[in-house]
Amino acid sequence: MLAIATVAVPTLAVAFTAWLNHRAHEGITRRIDGVDDRAARRDEAVRTAVESIARDVSFMAGRQAERDRGPAKDSNVG
Repeated sequence: MLAIATVAVPTLAVAFTAWLNHRAHEGITRRIDGVDDRAARRDEAVRTAVESIARDVSFMAGRQAERDRGPAKDSNVG
Protein backbone atom coordinates (compact mmCIF):
# COMPACT_ATOMS: atom_id res chain seq x y z
CA MET A 1 0.00 0.00 0.00
CA LEU A 2 2.84 2.36 0.78
CA ALA A 3 4.37 1.69 -2.64
CA ILE A 4 1.11 2.65 -4.36
CA ALA A 5 0.83 5.84 -2.29
CA THR A 6 4.46 6.70 -3.07
CA VAL A 7 3.66 6.64 -6.79
CA ALA A 8 0.06 7.87 -6.76
CA VAL A 9 0.45 10.99 -4.60
CA PRO A 10 3.23 12.63 -6.67
CA THR A 11 1.47 11.63 -9.89
CA LEU A 12 -1.76 13.23 -8.69
CA ALA A 13 0.15 16.32 -7.58
CA VAL A 14 1.75 16.69 -11.02
CA ALA A 15 -1.58 16.11 -12.76
CA PHE A 16 -3.33 18.66 -10.53
CA THR A 17 -0.58 21.24 -11.12
CA ALA A 18 -0.80 20.68 -14.89
CA TRP A 19 -4.58 21.14 -14.74
CA LEU A 20 -4.21 24.40 -12.78
CA ASN A 21 -1.64 25.72 -15.27
CA HIS A 22 -3.92 24.81 -18.15
CA ARG A 23 -6.82 26.70 -16.55
CA ALA A 24 -4.61 29.72 -15.87
CA HIS A 25 -3.40 29.82 -19.47
CA GLU A 26 -6.98 29.60 -20.74
CA GLY A 27 -7.89 32.61 -18.60
CA ILE A 28 -4.89 34.58 -19.82
CA THR A 29 -5.74 33.73 -23.44
CA ARG A 30 -9.34 34.90 -22.97
CA ARG A 31 -8.15 38.19 -21.45
CA ILE A 32 -5.68 38.80 -24.28
CA ASP A 33 -8.38 38.08 -26.86
CA GLY A 34 -10.64 40.57 -25.07
CA VAL A 35 -7.91 43.21 -25.14
CA ASP A 36 -7.36 42.57 -28.86
CA ASP A 37 -11.08 42.91 -29.56
CA ARG A 38 -11.33 46.18 -27.62
CA ALA A 39 -8.26 47.54 -29.39
CA ALA A 40 -9.77 46.69 -32.78
CA ARG A 41 -13.02 48.46 -31.90
CA ARG A 42 -11.10 51.48 -30.61
CA ASP A 43 -8.97 51.58 -33.78
CA GLU A 44 -12.11 51.56 -35.92
CA ALA A 45 -13.64 54.39 -33.87
CA VAL A 46 -10.46 56.47 -34.15
CA ARG A 47 -10.27 55.83 -37.91
CA THR A 48 -13.89 56.93 -38.34
CA ALA A 49 -13.31 60.08 -36.30
CA VAL A 50 -10.13 61.00 -38.19
CA GLU A 51 -11.86 60.50 -41.56
CA SER A 52 -14.72 62.72 -40.42
CA ILE A 53 -12.33 65.44 -39.28
CA ALA A 54 -10.41 65.19 -42.57
CA ARG A 55 -13.64 65.68 -44.54
CA ASP A 56 -14.55 68.71 -42.42
CA VAL A 57 -11.09 70.26 -42.81
CA SER A 58 -11.16 69.67 -46.56
CA PHE A 59 -14.57 71.30 -46.81
CA MET A 60 -13.47 74.29 -44.74
CA ALA A 61 -10.29 74.66 -46.83
CA GLY A 62 -12.42 74.78 -49.97
CA ARG A 63 -14.68 77.40 -48.42
CA GLN A 64 -11.69 79.47 -47.38
CA ALA A 65 -10.24 79.26 -50.91
CA GLU A 66 -13.55 80.58 -52.28
CA ARG A 67 -13.42 83.50 -49.85
CA ASP A 68 -9.79 84.21 -50.67
CA ARG A 69 -10.61 84.49 -54.37
CA GLY A 70 -13.34 87.00 -53.53
CA PRO A 71 -16.36 87.99 -55.64
CA ALA A 72 -14.44 90.43 -57.91
CA LYS A 73 -12.01 87.76 -59.03
CA ASP A 74 -14.84 85.34 -59.86
CA SER A 75 -16.76 87.68 -62.15
CA ASN A 76 -15.81 88.64 -65.69
CA VAL A 77 -17.36 92.07 -65.31
CA GLY A 78 -14.68 94.58 -64.85
